[in-house]
Amino acid sequence: MNCDPRSGKSVSFVKIILFSLVLLFLASLLLADEDGDHRPLLGFWGIMAYPRYWMSLVFGLLGFILLQKVRLTKNLRLLFLPIIFFIFSLVELLPLGVFAQRMGLHPSPVCTVSKPFLFFVEGKVIPLAFWVSLLVIAALTLLGNKLFCGWVCPVGALQELIHRIPLPKRFKLEVPFRVANSIRIVIFALFILFVFTMGIEIYEYFNPFEVFHWDLEAAGLVILGAVMLVALFMWRPFCYIVCPLGLITWVLEQFSLFRVRIEPGICTDCDRCIRDNPCLAMRAIVKGSRVRPDCFACGLCIESCPKKGLRYDRR
Repeated sequence: MNCDPRSGKSVSFVKIILFSLVLLFLASLLLADEDGDHRPLLGFWGIMAYPRYWMSLVFGLLGFILLQKVRLTKNLRLLFLPIIFFIFSLVELLPLGVFAQRMGLHPSPVCTVSKPFLFFVEGKVIPLAFWVSLLVIAALTLLGNKLFCGWVCPVGALQELIHRIPLPKRFKLEVPFRVANSIRIVIFALFILFVFTMGIEIYEYFNPFEVFHWDLEAAGLVILGAVMLVALFMWRPFCYIVCPLGLITWVLEQFSLFRVRIEPGICTDCDRCIRDNPCLAMRAIVKGSRVRPDCFACGLCIESCPKKGLRYDRR
């Protein structure tokens, strides 16, 4: 019988993650306000005690470990997608007291980028929670591509799930990255223009994360529905075409310590990883381009290589 040493390592990693989750859960309860209100605790570590922040780090690091130490399969990735969506969007609705309250999506990934500009224009102090959110997201991105977007973001996970619905290949669309990214940059430039000239934050008019404040307004449901409809045909359309955080993390991921790379001398240029995966980064990865499209650290390309010529490793 063949024994894969990686399986033993993966079990050990899972145990470490579970033990860390228990400790951090207890820390969250101990550091929580007795009245359980939504006001953030003063200070950096007080805010980091909110489960939403340390759970983001835990899931990002779990994705990193799976990519680096275990051969992440398509089915294993599929298993994680609904878990990510549930943890970071639905847990706050459960009767778990302060823990659930502090898993709320406040600020959302879009608001994490857009609201500080609005605070600045209005002469207000930017709340520390926004800086903590940006720090957590930036740390995960600089560690290894879009670990936050790929392993924490509920809208990203939902888009991936929807895209997995089988359709004839002719219905699956691939918008060139130059086109998608150009639209994303133009929208961000318009946002800057409007926020500094009129004090208008245009992202609030097409922010699918608003649904996960659970006021269930019709406009938010329509926006989320439109994103999911497009995601049926295109890989992560909101991330590539609209999301301001997606734009910021795309810049940061060019400096990531770990990324998907080709093993020298193993790749046979069969292009199977390009054909079998919807990610727009694949062609640039195969070519060895320095600047790449967004890579969401999903690991699907690694599994698809028949020669095991792709690895998630230090650049």
